[in-house]
Amino acid sequence: TNINDGLSNDICMLTPDTPGSSSCLRHGGEGMADVSLSTCYDNKDETSRNTEFAIDIDKIEAESAIPDLIKLINDEDDAVVINEATMMVFQLSKTDAIDAIINSKEMISCMIEAMNKADHAEAVRFLAGAIYNMSQKKNGLEIIFEANVIPCLVKLLGFSMESVLFYAITTLHNLLLYQDGGKEAVRSSGCIPKMVALLQKNNIKFLTICTDCLQILAFNHQPSKLEILKHGGPLHLIHIIKSYDYEKLLWTATRVLKVLSVCSANKPVIIREGGMDALTNILYHTIQKNTTIESYPPVLPTENNESYPHFSQRLLHNCLWTLRNLSDAATRLNFDHLLKVLVQILMNAFNTFQRQSTHIDTNVITCAAGILSNLTCNNQYNKITFFKLGGVEAILRAIEWNLALTNPNIPNKINQNNYFPDDIFEPCICTLRHISSRHDEAEAAQASILHFQGLQILIRIIEMQLGPDLFHMQSHQPIMPNLFLSYYKINWSLIKAIISLIRNLAMSPCNFVPIREKGFGWPMIVLINRAQIDLLNKTACASISPKDKLLEEIIEVSCGALHMLAKDPGIRSQIISMKIWQRLINYPQQIGIQSSVFVIASLLFNHLESIQRVTAGLLVEVSGERLGLELIISQIVITNKLSEMVHSNNEAISTYASAILIRATEEKNKRYATSHNYNVPQNPNNLRNNLSISLPANQVNNPGYLNSILNSPIMHSQPSCVGHRHNSVTQCGDQNISTNETCQINDVDVSDYHMTFSNTLQPQNRYSYTSNYLDPNYSLLNQTVNPDITMRQHFKQLGPINISNECINQEIQKTFTNPSFKNPTPHQMSLTGNLCSSNDNSKKEMMDVCMLEADWIETCSEF
Repeated sequence: TNINDGLSNDICMLTPDTPGSSSCLRHGGEGMADVSLSTCYDNKDETSRNTEFAIDIDKIEAESAIPDLIKLINDEDDAVVINEATMMVFQLSKTDAIDAIINSKEMISCMIEAMNKADHAEAVRFLAGAIYNMSQKKNGLEIIFEANVIPCLVKLLGFSMESVLFYAITTLHNLLLYQDGGKEAVRSSGCIPKMVALLQKNNIKFLTICTDCLQILAFNHQPSKLEILKHGGPLHLIHIIKSYDYEKLLWTATRVLKVLSVCSANKPVIIREGGMDALTNILYHTIQKNTTIESYPPVLPTENNESYPHFSQRLLHNCLWTLRNLSDAATRLNFDHLLKVLVQILMNAFNTFQRQSTHIDTNVITCAAGILSNLTCNNQYNKITFFKLGGVEAILRAIEWNLALTNPNIPNKINQNNYFPDDIFEPCICTLRHISSRHDEAEAAQASILHFQGLQILIRIIEMQLGPDLFHMQSHQPIMPNLFLSYYKINWSLIKAIISLIRNLAMSPCNFVPIREKGFGWPMIVLINRAQIDLLNKTACASISPKDKLLEEIIEVSCGALHMLAKDPGIRSQIISMKIWQRLINYPQQIGIQSSVFVIASLLFNHLESIQRVTAGLLVEVSGERLGLELIISQIVITNKLSEMVHSNNEAISTYASAILIRATEEKNKRYATSHNYNVPQNPNNLRNNLSISLPANQVNNPGYLNSILNSPIMHSQPSCVGHRHNSVTQCGDQNISTNETCQINDVDVSDYHMTFSNTLQPQNRYSYTSNYLDPNYSLLNQTVNPDITMRQHFKQLGPINISNECINQEIQKTFTNPSFKNPTPHQMSLTGNLCSSNDNSKKEMMDVCMLEADWIETCSEF
């Protein structure tokens, strides 16, 4: 997303109380010598200012002289008299007698009237100077604001005399900074067109104040941004940063551009006029002066320095934030020079971290990574250029040292209050996701990611998100329910970027082995389960917000990634062997164990067609293993749903569902073959004659339809990932991180499609585990001693399964006799099925049938 318009504590330096500002007008240009402006913004030595005019008058004498001065100023016939009177007012305003002027409403009204007439330039100059001196005192600012002097000051911005312009702009600047309600009053006075026109001046001190005024006016105020655009403000600002090297001016000018860069109307204009190139040049010269990325000290340079001689971190920040805001609108442009500078920034940060001698400025890395993520989005040229510049190593090194900073055992080098590692991880990983697909060097980029230990870094980030207890469980151990009661808060946007990157890597079969060795299958199943639980929880509590729709995208991307990974037999076996403890949020007293295959199969009932498609594709791969196929066909609710999906209008869904049912029918025919000899080859055509699925009406009499299903290109193609943002099919990868628009997705009651069963939850969040789940040699006499942990070590699958539900419960006794076993024996399974009394809950009734594998599945290895 875009950043804020600016920093709340980032006020302008050019204020009376700021060190080093006394020299702001010292070299203010020609035409200023007639008025002593060398003391502008300087309150350090009031005595020296008084002696300059040789005025020695107290407040009482000034009060008595004010009525006479008013009469003289109102004398329109004698210009000399008016000039002398206004000069006296100006001199009094530079002494302690200024309070007498402030407290005299008649004098204020007289001064406003004289300035509005503008008949005498010298008189206007002196009176404008007196108003400025009043603005340096708090009570003076209040009087100026209450007396409605602002329209008069705005009128003076069109005055021809340079000194009057300085007095007017600085007084307005003080009102904007220190007077409550000053911003609204100045905006309503119509000053923005005149201030924009003044940007054509060539006095760097004046331009500094003028640009800072524009920044304050435009900050968080869209109409002001549009008005600046209307009068050509971006063009003048770009000209300033191209033409001057005065650091304070560059800083204030880039601040205005930073504010304007969040406006969708200003973005294309800034880019078209060469704003990004101008900012890149400043960035390049700033980086060349200092190769370390460190926080700048709060102490500003001494007033004798007109610009920073070595390095300006605040200017670097402004350039980076502005470029980041603009980068999402410049994805079609090529930026060789900018990419080179950004890679250098990332490597400099890594080198700084290795030296362990300074505090690291993480804001620089956050901006650089965000810019790279946007520039490499849907731009093949930038992807290839970034890769050839060594961008993969730079990105992974940036993630690596940020991971190290999160380690509590490493000395703290950053301000933890302002450090959020996810703000760096997400754009970095999005950049890797972009360059790992859809360009000529994609395979080389993937190899580079693996070479620089990218998988190890990704798995460490997933561990941070899931928590160590949940992450380090073995795949054959079920997840304990207590881990879901107090789980870590997951950054789903970061998780989506990681899974999308894994999916891109899985496009190449040569990456299956390292992905399998790093164990990515287990956490991805856990993340799917967690996303389902979070989505169910949000659905049960309130309507799903646009941010919650991200959970559905997580499920879709995760299934798509597993679909690719499941092509590897080792990963496929891992997926089938995983078991999950799951708890219904709507019914917190219910928990249960189920195979990960059932967690995946439950997604077939999701309301999104894209999730149904990737889920069916994943189940096709799982059904390639005999045990996986048995798990799928063991539940009638799954086969019924697959039979329904055969008639889907979506070709991919129909093909996937048909393929699974064809395999199921062939397996059924093999198991119940009369000969019981599986070494004899079977004729597939004969086996499919007994196919127990409903084919589309137009294919009933087509004998080649089934073969065409299994040989369909869809069965061998890579799953595509539907981007919800554009409602179109795209690869997992290029997505602009600054885009916040999300299309609407219809809400759904996920509880109707949840496939899980459980025991009853006891008080104090303690679970009463039925002895059927446990080893008979293990005793639960002392269940208060962390039973969740002991459950992992003594888990047993055999035995009857008791399932309870709040609906009307009826005991159903079923006996399964499987003649295909070598030593067929009957297995009894006692089920407490959920038979809801409502006719509208037929789908829920089916879904509440036990999703745990039946006992006969335990003997699948004997086939």
